[in-house]
Amino acid sequence: MSRKIYFPASLLPLILLFAFPGKAFSQNPAAGNNTGIEAAAAQIAALEKKENEIEQKVVKKIYEIKASIDSYNNSEKSLKGPTGLGRIEQMELKAERYSIERQARKLFEKEVLELIDLLKIWNEQKNQITEDKKYLELKQKILSLETSVSQEKVTVTLQDKKNIEYYEVKKEATLKEISALPDVYGNPSSWKHLYEANKEKIKDPAKPVPVGTVLIVPNVKSSSDFEDLE
Repeated sequence: MSRKIYFPASLLPLILLFAFPGKAFSQNPAAGNNTGIEAAAAQIAALEKKENEIEQKVVKKIYEIKASIDSYNNSEKSLKGPTGLGRIEQMELKAERYSIERQARKLFEKEVLELIDLLKIWNEQKNQITEDKKYLELKQKILSLETSVSQEKVTVTLQDKKNIEYYEVKKEATLKEISALPDVYGNPSSWKHLYEANKEKIKDPAKPVPVGTVLIVPNVKSSSDFEDLE
């Protein structure tokens, strides 16, 4: 007596549940101005596209398996034959049924193995997307922090600009001598304000500042709190 290959109705939902565990595709993350973020977002978009293609292959393969099983069951039913067959006819019918069953099982095993391979690839894709999204999220946080710090610096700079002036050195002189000029502070003891505001240009406050150097002059009250430069 031949054996049927049954495909229970409950099997398809189980396979689909395994293949689509809580499936919810994310939107492609918005790429920031940073090149690294744009590259990461583009890679995620490409991976999600590939994942979608694999998903369609998985669904197609599941229904191919079901179709193969249905085809076998229909073929098996058509080979029942009339009653009262002779011994030779019965043996021939059994041989034909066995051949069909063997071919069906071989095809079924091949398609199941292909489905397993697809699910492995699909799982790898989803894991890669998850990792890339974590990386993208980190890059976005870093960019956000950098932008925030940059904006704070700009705000401070804009506020400071209201309280500073500029002075172009017309004659080589030390900071103490420049600070004593009427156009600057008119007080040699205020030289340190100049030094603090112009450290990038002045390596040694005791040395003369070259002609043509543009110095930042913070608008502060003159102070005698600083010791004279020796």
